[in-house]
Amino acid sequence: MLLFLDLVTSGLLREDLPLGSSSQPWALKIAAELSDAQGNRVSAIDMLIKAEGRTIKPQAKQLHGLEERRCEQYGVKQNAVLATLTDLAGKASRVVTYGDFDKRVVTSLLINLETQTNKARGTFTSRWERTGLEFLNIQDPVCTRECALPHEGKDENEDKLRWPSLEEACDLILKEPTTVNKADAWSGLSATKSLFFELLNRGHFENTAC
Repeated sequence: MLLFLDLVTSGLLREDLPLGSSSQPWALKIAAELSDAQGNRVSAIDMLIKAEGRTIKPQAKQLHGLEERRCEQYGVKQNAVLATLTDLAGKASRVVTYGDFDKRVVTSLLINLETQTNKARGTFTSRWERTGLEFLNIQDPVCTRECALPHEGKDENEDKLRWPSLEEACDLILKEPTTVNKADAWSGLSATKSLFFELLNRGHFENTAC
């Protein structure tokens, strides 16, 4: 089974802090779809998360437009959504994301939950980090090679290809203009899923079972 995942977050991960730190970003929206190898949906969630006293970075607000007040008013409690997400992950053999950011944010939230509840390491992360669950980042290297976008300007990476945005990958690989709604995790998930199956049809990922 495949689990497609996309998040809308309160900001970027801080590399100077460990995953699990309360200063790491939280997920405002979590979208996940469990599907079979043919892409047929089995189960899914698309949830707005309560702020519960947490804030959103100004740069993130500018990007997606979501506010703490709206999250608190209409969202659901994070822990319930994380429990559902890890339950879905327990049924999957592969988690598919565009980039590794969303995977790391979920890991951070689960570790933080263990810390806040004084639980042993692995209490909430065990399904997410279990042996046999593959995390597949389709952005790099596959979309990077397929899109073949050069770095702009001269720097130490001028001979390397740059990572394409999700919209760029959809435009170049799916051959159709795509606008991903930055405030809608399901929009990003749907684009990621379409890219995955197109790349699968092109012969990528063939050595890993769905």
